[in-house]
Amino acid sequence: MRIAFACAEVVPFAQTGGLGDVCGALPLALEPLGVDVDVYMPGYGCIDRRKHGIKRLSDNLSVKKVSRRVHVYFIDSPKYFARRGLYGSARGEYKDNLERFRHFSLSVLASIKHLKKRVDVLHCHDWHTALIPVYLKEYFAEDPFFERTRSLLTIHNLAYQGLFAAHKFKLLGLNKRLFSPACFEFWGRINFLKAGLIYSDRLNAVSPQYAKEIQTKKYGCGLERTVRANKRKLSGILNGLDYAIWDPRRDLKIVRRYGPARLDKAKAVNKSRWQKQLGLKPDAGIPLYGSVGRLSHQKGVDLFLEVLASLMKRELQLVVQGMGDRRYEKAIKATARKHKGRLVFFNTFGKRSSHMIYAASDFFLMPSNFEPCGLSQMISMRYATIPVVFHTGGLADTVRPHTKPNATGIVFKDYSAKGFLAAIDQAQVLFKNRTKINAMRANAMAMEFSWTTSAKKYVELYR
Repeated sequence: MRIAFACAEVVPFAQTGGLGDVCGALPLALEPLGVDVDVYMPGYGCIDRRKHGIKRLSDNLSVKKVSRRVHVYFIDSPKYFARRGLYGSARGEYKDNLERFRHFSLSVLASIKHLKKRVDVLHCHDWHTALIPVYLKEYFAEDPFFERTRSLLTIHNLAYQGLFAAHKFKLLGLNKRLFSPACFEFWGRINFLKAGLIYSDRLNAVSPQYAKEIQTKKYGCGLERTVRANKRKLSGILNGLDYAIWDPRRDLKIVRRYGPARLDKAKAVNKSRWQKQLGLKPDAGIPLYGSVGRLSHQKGVDLFLEVLASLMKRELQLVVQGMGDRRYEKAIKATARKHKGRLVFFNTFGKRSSHMIYAASDFFLMPSNFEPCGLSQMISMRYATIPVVFHTGGLADTVRPHTKPNATGIVFKDYSAKGFLAAIDQAQVLFKNRTKINAMRANAMAMEFSWTTSAKKYVELYR
């Protein structure tokens, strides 16, 4: 079986978020299952070609052989991709993103044909590649080379849809009949993702719960009717976690490595060292809370800020790491200055500090108001750090509530300051019950979210 991935970002070449992690890890997880994967991505100017050993095949195509069955092809176009930014600059999104990803989509199909690599499934990811299923059926429906090729579109985050002004539709080279509410048109604008949902042979979201949620008005971002109309071809497959990076037994970025057998003592050593390093009181009897993530509305930072003053009145310590919305950064910095010795804020995405937060913390705060899949809660559980999460998307699929048998975390369903504080107070009570918290830590650490499991489900979907 040969699969072609079309992705806007791929680790380790270029990345802005979780999309890059998935498109970098999943192809390698498919390889042991006998799947050949060719990954296509834009040849951005920020990619270090010498470092990665990328070889040029032609003026508009380069390649890196990642493994025996996995190749990454770079669509080279100085006009569109020589810039260092993936989607924009500090000034905002690039004004020609429609043209850039139209060019990328057509180039992927042209490159597959040029390389004479017949593809069973074209696996597209998010709005940047949602034109590919459209072109496959509108341009290549009668082409014998693609007669057996089918398309799959993975929805990583429905909130990002690829919206453009209506007057640009003529640049897509498609029949003007397609600019209608039945296809591309969305409140007077072009919507790439909407058309992809309609034209793809299969759809999937990055968690089973998220696949259900995007059919509702609350989480559908205006596309819930389109999703429901195509629900027969929709499924949900949970993303995996790369345990080669996130495993406390082998993690060189933490002070004391550990597995289930050395859990309690090693966690205590990491916590004590981390408290001292950050200027926090090195007290094993004070619960330490951690948070790592993008500072955005989606990640529940509004709710977090709403309860922050109340948290500072409780006997706890808090370490936050993240970047994002400037007003969120400013608010957390101000609170950290006011409560020095209680709250530490890392306004960076430093790798060592994030690994230490997962290893040293007793609890991990993740109050996302929606979360298609989420990786942070998976990481925290692997490090035996109890996640405190809202019941949504992948968080609901991965964290077993503290009220159920074999619990792995604390889950709240009332998305409000009252609901979030009640969950944290439950964590405060749990912290004092060493027998119960150690049992939850062991349950959390035993959870398995490997890409191998997810890859097997993708193979079933491809077939």
